[in-house]
Amino acid sequence: MLKVLLIGSNSIVAQSLSSCLGEQYEFIRVSSSHESDIQIDLEAETYHIKNAHYADIAINFIASFSPDNDEGAYINEKINSLSSFTIMRLIRELKVKRLIHLSSIFCLEHIENEYFGSYGLSKKHGEENFKFLSKLHNIEFIAIRFTQIYDTKGYCSKHQPFLYNMIKQIQKEKKFVLWGSKDVSRNFIHINDVINILKRLITSTVTGTYNALGDKSYSVSEIAAMIFNELNLKHNITFDKDQTNIKSVYIPKENLIDLVIDYNDRIQLSDGIKYIIRGKE
Repeated sequence: MLKVLLIGSNSIVAQSLSSCLGEQYEFIRVSSSHESDIQIDLEAETYHIKNAHYADIAINFIASFSPDNDEGAYINEKINSLSSFTIMRLIRELKVKRLIHLSSIFCLEHIENEYFGSYGLSKKHGEENFKFLSKLHNIEFIAIRFTQIYDTKGYCSKHQPFLYNMIKQIQKEKKFVLWGSKDVSRNFIHINDVINILKRLITSTVTGTYNALGDKSYSVSEIAAMIFNELNLKHNITFDKDQTNIKSVYIPKENLIDLVIDYNDRIQLSDGIKYIIRGKE
């Protein structure tokens, strides 16, 4: 049975992966918790191995989403970037042969990515560090830049509140007001699709850096229309041009992971919205 190191095992994605595949792999949990198999302290750059001697594959879920100020930028850089040296030291000690790193499309510095800040910059630096260190120590490396991840129960709303807030607003007010005059696009991927991608990557030998998107990109007004439809409400979508435009997100169309793992059967966003509203898994 393959031993898979889950670095950041308390994350929603890591918990979902271990829940879905717990009978197929032996998961070794790495987090700041005393209950983990390996307790790691990224501030002190230390770890304590309790019950693990080696692992075949490591998946890094660790991420910091601190705000764009001096303190927040420092924390993001410390966790998203500089922690790569501590994590790689652990990986080498456990004789890991392959590293899967969860990155984000928000690390792409592009004129359309108006959200590019300390989070994206630190994720970019971390991705580059892991790539360099993996090559240095002959470890297979793949980075997956996921688009915005959502789930049915709303666990992802802490860091990705936009979709959930839209649903709540339309449910409560029976209308949706778009700030500014721009109808920007968004792309969401359901956590079940994220798990299916990671499941394939565990047994794959693919290396490199790839983007992972949802079924397609939609304008915010199109997403609002899906919500109105699911709630059986008359569409009531307006623009408040006196407000600042909603920021745009750069959604890459190239280098998609689908092309190398043969997985393109995404949950449609309209179905995902239905699952959220109806509480269906």
